[in-house]
Amino acid sequence: MRSQASTEADLPVADLLRWMTRADPDQLRVLLIGCALDDGTSDDLLPIADVAIADRVVVLAGGRRISLRTVPQGAIVDRRPGFPLLTAYADSRTPAEQQEAAERADLRQRGVDPDRLGSPDDRRIVLTFLRAQEQGAEISEPALDAFSEAMKRSADIPLYRRAATAVRLLAESSARRGARTPVTLTWRLAWFLTHSGAHEAAIALSETPEARRLPGMHRAYMAGIRASALIALGRMRHDSGLLDQAEQSIRTALAAGSEKDVVNTLYGTLRAARLQIAPP
Repeated sequence: MRSQASTEADLPVADLLRWMTRADPDQLRVLLIGCALDDGTSDDLLPIADVAIADRVVVLAGGRRISLRTVPQGAIVDRRPGFPLLTAYADSRTPAEQQEAAERADLRQRGVDPDRLGSPDDRRIVLTFLRAQEQGAEISEPALDAFSEAMKRSADIPLYRRAATAVRLLAESSARRGARTPVTLTWRLAWFLTHSGAHEAAIALSETPEARRLPGMHRAYMAGIRASALIALGRMRHDSGLLDQAEQSIRTALAAGSEKDVVNTLYGTLRAARLQIAPP
């Protein structure tokens, strides 16, 4: 990926695609011709010779056609004096769109790709949580729940990793201040660790005093997450001992009140893992 010079301005392709739905196609075509496409992978910019607005396609100088829908993480680069493309885009935005653009920029600054979140509401929930965390504000249980569910809906491993970092920082800052933390914090952190592939970290977390003190259904959630991490790690390492530990955790989850369909799913995953690592 090339580095951006001070004499150019970028318009994310995702923003351009949204603008195309309401812009005058002839005016937008004129604005785009003379810009270049940064497709996110090439070292060099790709000069734009023409644009098929209705098809969402740019035509490069050599005649090659690229669908903008295939490069949603790319950008249109304007190097012309005054950056006419960016100026027109800024002028075209409603106050609501300007606020959304600011929120997207704030999320990117905080290591969150806004296009991987499921909805505008999810973007606001995540941004509100991260801002409150930066300010050292006390995070309520509903706020943590809303943040966790928004990040889960992304179904995106990099965002799971970012969520794990955010929840861990919340735990650390609360401990330093002696503040009370949401009761679900420990198992929510374990969930994001497990689903982002940090199985050993999730297992270690499940063995901490905080995890062992979890009451009722929270203990069941933690035990189920621990079982999932143990199964995944046991399958990777071909370690039947880890799978035996997973079975113990499933029993703990059941005894603590875990739903039977959750337990049955865990047992099914455990059986599949044992078959996979069984000697021929």
